[in-house]
Amino acid sequence: MTGGYIGIHGSGAVESKNTSWLLLLASVILAVLAYYFFKYSPSMFTNLMYLLLFAAALWCLVCKLPLPMAANWQKHTFIVYMTHFLIVRGMNVLVSKYLSASMWPGILLFFLLPVLCFALTSLFWRICGKGQSFVWKMLSGNR
Repeated sequence: MTGGYIGIHGSGAVESKNTSWLLLLASVILAVLAYYFFKYSPSMFTNLMYLLLFAAALWCLVCKLPLPMAANWQKHTFIVYMTHFLIVRGMNVLVSKYLSASMWPGILLFFLLPVLCFALTSLFWRICGKGQSFVWKMLSGNR
């Protein structure tokens, strides 16, 4: 929720790559103050302010770092999430129904299902003309 709010209302101030050190310093100081207010007088407001200001401080800090451009496979987040959700739900039902006596299948699935989902997404990306087809653009939200 916090990241979404900052993404909608504060992206212009941060994404310009010209974030001032004053904005970074102010967000860090306000986040620390909100943390101490929450620690000594816990309330929903102080908790939300701490989360919002801490996320803003992290965003300003990341904007100051020299970051490389995202690789092509890093832009498949929505479709990876979509396939991951479907495959994990289905596999969890199957494993819990047939192999629930042991915890090992669950641990193996925890590590193997993300790899499987990413492999399927990459295969589908190649089948769809490396992201150029209408089907890929529709499923990925044209990202």
